[in-house]
Parts: sequence; C-alpha cells; structure tokens
Amino acid sequence: MKRHALLLVASVSVLSPRGAAADPLTWETSIEQGAILRVMQAAADWQLAHPASHPSWDWTQAAYYTGVMALGGVTDDPKYVGAMRAIAEGNAWRPGLRPGHADDYAVIAVYAKLYEADRDRRLLAPALALFDFLLSRRYDEPLTWGGRIETRELAWCDALFMGPPSLAAVATATGDRRYLDLANRLWWKTTDYLYDRDERLYYRDSRFFDQREPNGRKVFWSRGNGWVIAGLARLLQELPEDDKDRDRYQALFREMAGKAAALQGDDGYWRASLLDPASLPSPETSGTGFFTHALAWGINQGLLERSVYEPNVRRGWAALVKAVHEDGMLGFVQRIGYAPGSTTADTTEVYGVGALLLAGSEVFRMALFHGARDLALSGRNTLDTPRFDEVVAVPWAEVARRLDARQGDALLAVEGRSGAFLATQIVDERDDGSPERLQFQASFLGGEKKSFLLKKLARPWHPPAAWREGAGQVERKNGRDAAPAPIVVEITPR
Repeated sequence: MKRHALLLVASVSVLSPRGAAADPLTWETSIEQGAILRVMQAAADWQLAHPASHPSWDWTQAAYYTGVMALGGVTDDPKYVGAMRAIAEGNAWRPGLRPGHADDYAVIAVYAKLYEADRDRRLLAPALALFDFLLSRRYDEPLTWGGRIETRELAWCDALFMGPPSLAAVATATGDRRYLDLANRLWWKTTDYLYDRDERLYYRDSRFFDQREPNGRKVFWSRGNGWVIAGLARLLQELPEDDKDRDRYQALFREMAGKAAALQGDDGYWRASLLDPASLPSPETSGTGFFTHALAWGINQGLLERSVYEPNVRRGWAALVKAVHEDGMLGFVQRIGYAPGSTTADTTEVYGVGALLLAGSEVFRMALFHGARDLALSGRNTLDTPRFDEVVAVPWAEVARRLDARQGDALLAVEGRSGAFLATQIVDERDDGSPERLQFQASFLGGEKKSFLLKKLARPWHPPAAWREGAGQVERKNGRDAAPAPIVVEITPR
C-alpha cells in the first residue's frame, strides 16, 4: 500500500446607480472573508450572465478566466471552475489563431491549471504543439514597434501578462523546464527594452519613449503597468524557488510595488495615467485591480512588508468594491486600448472583472491568514524527473505539538512559491482518535526545492470545492497499491 509516498520531518517556525459610482453601502468594503466573497461572486455571476462578445480564446477572456480560476480557488461553489472547464472544452483546448502573438496563447495558462486536475495529456496537446513551435524560434528581432512585430516578439508590456505566465504554467503542469526557460528569456528581453529604471515603470511600447503628458511627465499607462506587475506575480507563482532568476524577479517586483504604492490616489484608485492623474481624473478599475492583486499577493508571500503595504491594499479593494453596481457589474473599466483613456461608471470590460477577481482572491487570503500560526516545511525532489500529485505526510505528533493542533482545527497546507491551497487530510488509520499523520498533495519539478506552510487558522472556514475534490484524490492515491515513490524530501531548518 502506498502509505508514505513522501515523509517530512518538520522543522518549525511559529509566526504568528448608473452614471455614478455605485452606492458605497451596496457592498461591504471590509477585509472580511464573507464580504470579500460576496463581491467577487456578484461580479463573476454578472459576467457569466452577460458574456463578452470577444472570441472565447481571446486575451480579454483569458484575463477574466484567470480571475475566475482564482475565485474557484477560494470558494466552496464548484460552478466557477466548472464554467471554465466548459469553455476550455468548447474551445477544444486550442489557443487563438496567431501562433506568435502572446495575446492568442494567454488562455493556455488556464488550460494548464484545469489539466492539473486530471492530467489527461490530450487536453494540453494543442498547447504543447504551439509551445514546441515557439521553442524553435530565435526571438532575435529588435522590439521597435512596427512591421507587425507583435506577431513575432513580446514588443509591448501587456504581453508580459499574456505570454511568460502561460509558458511557466505549462512548465509546472508538465515538468518540462524548457517552457520556463523560454518564459525567462522573453520576460527579460522585453524588460530590458521597455522598463524605465529611473521611473520604475514600463512603457507600453516604443512609440511612447518620447511622448509626454500635458504636465510634461512621461506617459506610463496604469493598466499596462498593472498587466506587468500582475504578470510578474503570476510568473513568480510558477518559478521554482531555486531558479537562478528568482532573486532578480523578486527585486523587480519590490521595485515596481514601491513605485505603484506611491502613485495610488487617496481614494484608492490608480488613475489611467500614472504620472499625470489630473489629465484623466475619473477612476479606473482594471489597473486598480491588477495593482491591488499584486500588492496583496506580495504581502501574502512575504515579499512585501504588511505594515507598509496593507493600507494600499485596503484602499484599493475598497475602491474596487465601490465601483461594483448593485447587480454585480463592475464600472470604471477603461475600454480596450494601448494608452491612458477615460472611463465612466458604466464602462465595463471582461478583463476588468478578471482583475477584480484576482485582487479579491489575494485580499481573501490576507483575511484568512490573519492570526494564523505557521508550521514551516521545505523539501527537495532529488530526482531529475518530475513527480506529480504525490502524498506528503507529516507526523501528526509534530503538528499537534508545534501548532497546538487538534482534530477539528482549521488546518491548511499552502504551497510556498504560489500560495496555492493544497488538499489536506488528517489520517487516523486505527480509528482510535490518535491520528498518525497529516498529509497533503504536492508536485515537484525534477530536482526542485519547495517550501510549504501548514497553517492553523484562527477561524473556521469552508474549503474550496477544488480543495475538497483534491482531498478525495489524496485518499484514493493513498489507498492504491503502488511501489513507493522514488523521491526523498529533506527538510531545511528555518
């Protein structure tokens, strides 16, 4: 019987109305789990009931789907991930029609996450065919805008949300690091060209190098930079902890986060023009959503100091909530474009809803983790081959002693690099009230080092539907006859 596919000996550290903005009283702006979920579900339900007219594989939709998947990771309602799976099946799991255009393969990141639930290789076949083609390309052209360069290179900053996170998500799903290597290469080529190191912001593309706002400042687009910092957070979620570029990515993330925090308006919104907010003074929620998401994610991952950045997150989330109409429609979303533009309370777009859902998922985690005690674990796959959905077992005596835990406590395993919830079970094989172990599922790339946090939450919670399904997979996997997994996981003391 495969009882201990992986065994961890824990090393512990204890951490302890239309035409105007919606009525602020319509939705609660508090950082409380139930209030956050109500806003997220209202916005997602409105968008599901009012589908956008864009192609179902389009970049606009991909950003929305990414947000819906994030909602599915924190709610106990399975309909959201189910809706995404139905869309993927309707697309026959294919990306868009332009093979070299990052906008047309942004949707693959969602396919990769859905694939991880059952690992039916046929589902990723179209994505892998495209990405294997991309691996053969030289990517040696200058990024100067023109000549349809966007169909061959990542020559605009939005592409950093669309392309590298999708490649990295497929690397995580398949264990093939070649896709991650390409993601890294493309990210830094675009960054070296479009990132202004003095302003700590990205130009949208080379057409903006010499443009100026009415106040004489450089033109930096809120949503464009929101695409980047949210894409950076998404890429870091897939990047192995021992990747040679991880420190560089984290330094860039902190740089951009510091700049973004300083540019937020007192009312919580980031205006469409970051350095000349008075030129377009109306609220703008798509950039605001992406910035709020990234700052909250950084806090949750320990990359940003909570005491410094939590006020920005709270203001940003409250601003987003106030832009949600009573029926769930999100307003003040700048329409499709490539430069700062105006908004009204009635302008909405599907990617803006995706940004709100991404933000809400991380604000929800902030609320959920508040007051939690943490058991810190780390381990390494010493093989060169990847291992997927393995059972990781922690002796219950260690959990009980280090976290003062009992059966019935709200215990949650969290993957270190992504913050993803991992399906968790307490196993009492003798049925005598004295469990032998706590176990959860995890996947490793070949040779990958990974950290985990086992959290004892300060308040009860309802696990997401995908988490409960995963717990069933743990039980089935654990009870299946199989040879022991050839993985040794070592614990690095903290």
